[in-house]
Amino acid sequence: MSSMGFQRMPTKKLKIAHLLVGQYNEDTKDFTTVFGRVKRGRIIATVLDKKFFSPPETTENNQNLEQTTSARMVLVLDDGTGIIRAINWNATETTYNDINIGDDVEVFGILKSYRERPQIIPEIIQRIVDPNYELLRDLEIKKQLKAILVPKKDVKPEKAAEEILTEPELDLTPPPQQQKEKKKGKGKTNTNKIENAEKQEVNPPKPVEMGDFNIKDKIYEIILTRDSGNGVSFEDLREESQLDAETLKRVLVTLEKETAIGETRPGYYQPL
Repeated sequence: MSSMGFQRMPTKKLKIAHLLVGQYNEDTKDFTTVFGRVKRGRIIATVLDKKFFSPPETTENNQNLEQTTSARMVLVLDDGTGIIRAINWNATETTYNDINIGDDVEVFGILKSYRERPQIIPEIIQRIVDPNYELLRDLEIKKQLKAILVPKKDVKPEKAAEEILTEPELDLTPPPQQQKEKKKGKGKTNTNKIENAEKQEVNPPKPVEMGDFNIKDKIYEIILTRDSGNGVSFEDLREESQLDAETLKRVLVTLEKETAIGETRPGYYQPL
């Protein structure tokens, strides 16, 4: 007789925005996100608030009533893309004594939903002291999104991509020094060069390949590579993509609906 052991769901590194726009499934108790189905998450955020809620005291009037409220510690977290609450239902007043408002923390925990708002039930909360740790996490998430949203190189470019990307012409003009040597040696035969040319197989230069992106993926690629933390402006996107304003607006709206990007401030866009 064989029995299956407990299977622990993998923990996914993500942003709060991925949960806010995700869909929670009550049957499977997980979120459907751009990364797929996620039940346990790792989130880096700043503590905006910290409160301990104690259960009501037992009195003569309520001692026979069923206890519905338990002690809990609530942390309000903000990662710049959204706000979420971390709730520890087995807390005391000294729980998370080493964590204060304003601290940057990483939370490992089970993802839940209450009144259509995501929550995280923490298993581990640790303070972040290295500022580069958060930057590294952002790069990791961007890399994951790029692998999901940007097509592979073996995909043929669509017609729309050809309107954006043009194959550069090859400059076959010899350098000035070679031109001078050619003029000096005009009328003379260099037998060594002829023999070497006969021995070597001449391979013409390969044409430069176009990037295999359609319009939407090209815009996302520009935002992903150009963003340094403050977002990429609409004008920069328009200049680099060579799209007209109306087409670019439609592409940006589509990417926002797919939660691939977000408008951090008017006219500036960042990957999520």
